[in-house]
This record gives sequence, structure tokens and C-alpha cells, in this order.
Amino acid sequence: MNVPFQGMYQGETLECFIDRHVRPNNEFLQRCSHIIDRVVRTIHRHSRYSVSQVIKGGSLGKGTGVKGHSDVDLLVVLNDFKTVDELASQMDNILNDFSDYLRACDGIRIVGRTPYTLQFQMMCDSGNDWHDVDLLPIIDVWSTWLFGLAGGPTKAYKEMVKKPHLRKYYAKCLCKLQIEFVKSRPCRVKDLIRLIKYWNKTEGIGMSSYCLELIVICVWQRNDFCQNFTMRTMLMEVVNQLIDINNIAVCWDQNYTAHKYTHNLNKNPPYILDPANPFHDLVPGTLFDWMHFHNNFSHIQEHARTLKMLLSGVPETWDWYRKWFAVICCCVFLCLLVIRFRRIFNFVFISIAKSYLEIMKSLVDFIISATETQVTHSISSKKVDVGELVPLEGQPKDSRYKLKLGIAALIGMCFFELAYNTYTVTTNAMKLGRICSF
Repeated sequence: MNVPFQGMYQGETLECFIDRHVRPNNEFLQRCSHIIDRVVRTIHRHSRYSVSQVIKGGSLGKGTGVKGHSDVDLLVVLNDFKTVDELASQMDNILNDFSDYLRACDGIRIVGRTPYTLQFQMMCDSGNDWHDVDLLPIIDVWSTWLFGLAGGPTKAYKEMVKKPHLRKYYAKCLCKLQIEFVKSRPCRVKDLIRLIKYWNKTEGIGMSSYCLELIVICVWQRNDFCQNFTMRTMLMEVVNQLIDINNIAVCWDQNYTAHKYTHNLNKNPPYILDPANPFHDLVPGTLFDWMHFHNNFSHIQEHARTLKMLLSGVPETWDWYRKWFAVICCCVFLCLLVIRFRRIFNFVFISIAKSYLEIMKSLVDFIISATETQVTHSISSKKVDVGELVPLEGQPKDSRYKLKLGIAALIGMCFFELAYNTYTVTTNAMKLGRICSF
């Protein structure tokens, strides 16, 4: 296979491939949005719990969904619990209650559960498709009060230091910050995330989608937050980062001071700290992510090297566009400059044209006399009887060179006069248009 991605055509650009095969179409997104809204309304009607809000997460909530591989997370913010301790102690009962409640609803079937989430499927309007949904009961740990001086994520991080056994519950409650961190990125960055997630899924790499999202965002930020980057160039940067994943060190200061936690937790590369949770390292092979990797990244690096090799044959979409756009802009600028200063350009152009014609005539006279050729017509008509010229083979080397130069000069003079005539016609047409406007 000579293409870097499954389903990609030979010679197809990455942008075209994303539009055709990777990014979900509007019909799919609208259908998913309708399904999610139905589930949200159903959850809000639960009589046993007071639901503050339902936050849409997952790849669809963040805007990084891949066609055919999108997931939905619903963060159900409950008002019934004030602390994470209370939430953790009642989590089993909460999940059981929501399971019984949703099981009684039409078009919903329960799939399973984890210690922190309820997994179910929602039937699409067509009746044939079922969409996976994860429900996460959480409490609000991100809001602040007292003019932002109290509460917020900072308080949650302090509690996570004191109560390590509750860190996973806090991590679920902080998922809102993860969603906001990714959702705020430009559409082009999200398309790049979709592409690398598609590669991860189809090639069976096994990396976390959120981990790949953070790597792409990190690479994009290192390239000065470029908005109009070429997909192939930026993807190559991401692939190079995956090849060098043994030395990756990624963290952000958006919600906490990263240096403080990397120092206190004795973090050495490789690591990718979750911008919403400093205790969560997303590097493949860490204890809570992919234990089967055992810090061996050869699987990822091998696929990344293969992808890099195949990307060398993928054409750039925007290279030709930028070049021709620059040429067109220069031509338009020159035209505007000529129109603005047409009198000066007219004088300069005529002066140059006269000087050029005089030089060409002198050069032709010199070449004719030097090579002893017979010109049957005048120079002004620029017609030479080539049949009566002395053959080149019988002339000295210098004479043959001068004759070729003379012929080239004649051709150049013709083109120059053509350009001058075009300029004159254009100028006269502009004058005529100005007169007619009066």
C-alpha cells in the first residue's frame, strides 16, 4: 500500500481525504445532536436527583469526532452532593439508580458500567443505528467564589494531594476542563486531531485519543499557533514527535503551575501531564493507561516511521495556491502602480523603449558587417532573407556566435515592441474610458 491511510486515494491530498473520509458530515452531526438532546432531557427528568447541568463530552462534545468512530460522554453535574467524599460513597447507588431509570426508557439499552461511569446505547431515529454513550455522575469542583479567590481547580488539586484515594473521582469531576481545553482549538487543528486519531484506530496503535489530542495541540503551539498551516507539514511534525516519544515532555500552566508538580512528583521524560489534572500522566505505558506497553514504545515508533515514509509521496494542497496567489498579488500591485503613476511610467517606458531600439539597431548593424551577411530588407521591417546568408559552417566561430546573438536580439526587439504596443493600447483605452465617463 503506497498511501499513508486506509481508504485514501493515490495522489489525494490530506485535506481532500479528511473532507471525504474522516470528518463526520453535517447530517451525522445533526442526528447525533438530536440523540444527545433527547438523552439530556431524559436525564433532567430524573425525579430522585437534582441535576444542575449535563455537559457534553467525548469526541463529539470536543469537536474531534471521526466518521464511524465517535463517542459521547455525558457529565451529569449533581446538586445533591457537596463534596467528592459524599459522591464517592454513594457512587454505586447513583449508577444503579440511573441504570434502572434509563432502562425503562424507550430506545435505550444498558451495556455495562465501571466504578465511575454507566455505559449504555441510544437508538438512532432510523431504528438501525445505536450510539454508545457514557454517563459520568460528578459534582462542580471548578467554580470559584469570593471574586475568584476561593474554590476552583486549585482547591481540588490540594484535596487530591491530601486524599490520593479520591484522585480518580476528582479526575472525573475535572473532565469539564479537558473538554474546554480541546474544544477551544481552531477547526484546522481539530481536523489534524481527527486524522491522527483515524490512523491510530485503523492501524491498531492503541494510544488514548486524549493523549493524541494533547500531542497535536502541543506541536501546534510550538509552531507559533499557526492558523493556516499545511496539513502535511504539521502532520509530519506530529509524526516526528511520536518517533521521539521516549523524550516527550508536555505540560501546561493553564490550570496549575506545571513546574511545581513535575518537580514534586519527580517527573522525568517521557511524560504528558493532563492540563486538567496534574496527577494524570497520559504517556503510553504508565500504570493506569496501557500496562501491556511496559514503557516500550517500539510499536508506536515503528508505525510512526512507516507513516512518515508514506507521507513523503502525499502532495501539498496549499503550496501551489500560495505561489500563484503571490504571483497574482504582484501582478495586481504592478497594475495598480502603473495606473496610479501612469504618466511617469509612460515617460520612462518610452525612454527605455527608444534606447533599447537604438541599441538593437546598432547591434544588428555591427553583426551584419562583422559576418558579411546580406540583408535583403531594411531593419525597420525586421525581415531578413535567411536563404542569402553565408552558411554558418563556413564562418568563423566568433561570427557564428554573433549571428545567433543578432537573431536573438531581433526576436527580443519584436517582443519588446509588442509589449510597448500593448501598453499603448491599454493606456489609450483608459483615456477613452475616462473621456466617456464625463
